[in-house]
Amino acid sequence: MNLLSTEPDDIKSTFSSILSRDVISSTRIGKGKNSRVFHVVTDDRSEYVAKLYFDSAIDQVERMGLEFDTLKFLSANGVSRAPSPIAIDYDRNVAMYEYIEGDEIPGDSVTESDITVLVDFIVELKRLTKVNWPRVFPPAREASFSHYSLIENIERRIALLKQAPGSGDAHESMQAFLSMDLIPILKDFVSLSLSEAKASGVTTSGALPEIYRTYSPSDVGFHNAIRRDNNEIVFLDFEYFGWDDPAKTISDILLHPTMSLSRPMQECCYKKMLEAFANDKTLGARVRMVYSLYGIKWCTILLNEFLPENLKRRQFADISQRDVGDILLIQLRKSKAMLSKIKSEFQEIDILR
Repeated sequence: MNLLSTEPDDIKSTFSSILSRDVISSTRIGKGKNSRVFHVVTDDRSEYVAKLYFDSAIDQVERMGLEFDTLKFLSANGVSRAPSPIAIDYDRNVAMYEYIEGDEIPGDSVTESDITVLVDFIVELKRLTKVNWPRVFPPAREASFSHYSLIENIERRIALLKQAPGSGDAHESMQAFLSMDLIPILKDFVSLSLSEAKASGVTTSGALPEIYRTYSPSDVGFHNAIRRDNNEIVFLDFEYFGWDDPAKTISDILLHPTMSLSRPMQECCYKKMLEAFANDKTLGARVRMVYSLYGIKWCTILLNEFLPENLKRRQFADISQRDVGDILLIQLRKSKAMLSKIKSEFQEIDILR
């Protein structure tokens, strides 16, 4: 089957072949930006999730194999808060997973007990770093283990956006936003970050020692989770799983534009994470150092669709099939909103004290 095919019979036939049983229905679900996801029902009423992965020329990690192997690893080690892997077809870039029945988890519905579940899950991943496994997991997606590697990553992202091909109002507005807003404030945040490091006595040279690194899905949070009817929370999306700095994990949870946790839940998450990683004495200082820098990075992530390969991925996965111009303007508005958020939060950084 051509992965770009939208013919129902082609899709069902492929899924039937992979599962070795007749598929009676396959329905597009999910709001992801990387893959096409289907709810699949077979003739014996078994339910699965089928994931069709975008075949990217710029990905340095084979996302499908990594996600499938990660879920095998978690399942083999008794982690119940993630889907079980079922089948994989490398030729057709399709993998099958356990179907999780439940509801999305809006940020404003998150409770302290939910935060505890999230932190416990992250701690469980830390425990698994001591487990031997045939696959050696890579660094998580764009993991930065030093202060300067994070700054270099942000600068590289901005450079790519400045070179992005295109014309029209959206592109002109994006370039103006980079030049007049994002780049100048990045310089300010780098200076403030170095001042925080000096005040905290945390070195900015050298890499984070391996003992303080952990496993992470790279994009963990309630935006990538389902709440079952029994209130159990199951976490999804392990395409970029690997080694990471917990300071990035905390920053991403607090900053993620789709999660939008309330201030009390941000504070709760921050405090519980520091308690859970109490052996890492510099973790709180590192979060204060990098929080606003990761905010800038999020501004660039939200502009990914201005880069042709990322736009193709978005169009591959997007159910709504929006007009390209609309997509770009929406993403630009989100990026500007993120910048406003981190500028205001930097003035009241008490959630990180």
